[in-house]
Amino acid sequence: MLPSSIEELVYTHMDNVYRFVFRMVRNENDASDITQEVFIRTWKKADGFDETKSSVRTWIYTIAYRTTIDHLRKKQNRKEVLEREFEDDITIDDIYSDTTPLPDELFEKQEIKEEIQKALDTLKIEEQHILSLYHESNMTFVEISEIVAKPLNTTKSIYRRAVQKLTKLLAPKKN
Repeated sequence: MLPSSIEELVYTHMDNVYRFVFRMVRNENDASDITQEVFIRTWKKADGFDETKSSVRTWIYTIAYRTTIDHLRKKQNRKEVLEREFEDDITIDDIYSDTTPLPDELFEKQEIKEEIQKALDTLKIEEQHILSLYHESNMTFVEISEIVAKPLNTTKSIYRRAVQKLTKLLAPKKN
């Protein structure tokens, strides 16, 4: 059931949608703009929401996914730099930080995060989206397949291949 006000909708879903979008665009300003656009589109399309077809969460993430893809296509079409960079003031630690790390763990955690990020960067955007929806947004494969508009088994196969690629890339190097 759709919440009765835009405030409730935004309050309930904004942080998770922002993190999902940021994960794909890796730019704080773009992520904020896209997240705002997601909720504008959500509110404009509220009359078309059919709770028999999907949950509110799945519906919002579908809009977020499509809005992010639109943004990335526009960016590519304008021949802007396709390398995804963090702004100077924001790092992956700012988003996924452990609030109370021990000092001797900081260096090791940073190295691990950088290694994981490099491996994730080698994946296709679609693979990154599916991994993000599954692991960061705790969605089921059924919900994810609705969002990415792929059959359930195709979504599972894409996920499995992405995990296999990451496993291979992150496996300890044998000397």
